Amino acid sequence: MRNAITLICTVMMAIGCAGSPRSMEPPEIFVSTLRLLPEADGNRQMGVTFLLRNPNENPVELDSIDFSIRLGSEGFLEGVVEDPGTVPALGDLRVRTTVSTEFVSAVSRLVSFLQGPESALPYVATGTMWLDTRPRRNLRFEREGRVPLAISATP
Repeated sequence: MRNAITLICTVMMAIGCAGSPRSMEPPEIFVSTLRLLPEADGNRQMGVTFLLRNPNENPVELDSIDFSIRLGSEGFLEGVVEDPGTVPALGDLRVRTTVSTEFVSAVSRLVSFLQGPESALPYVATGTMWLDTRPRRNLRFEREGRVPLAISATP
């Protein structure tokens, strides 16, 4: 009986370790596009696209991403991407979300921050990627960069 319990415990531990590798590198996250959408209910709408890059040989399953993005000195966005999906092994995943914000200044001031030939806006993104694991694990991130800004007349 004791040998059976030991065997069951060993098998359960092996299954648990195979499902969530401990030496996993966190996926890299970038803001790849921002789209300024028309106002709704007095708040500015922004479409945000993230690019997630997985440096691991195993896929990374995500439950959600909580984020905050500072745009130059002209305001910030906060939001959550629910159920972004799985970042493939050694691959990329793009996820999109729309956030409502009252903290982005006037469009003309935001556009004045655009720099370079690609009209990119400086940003700092911080947040947490929540892994789809039990127990629930998270990975914090912070990324600086420049992102193109598109202005859309329709949502």
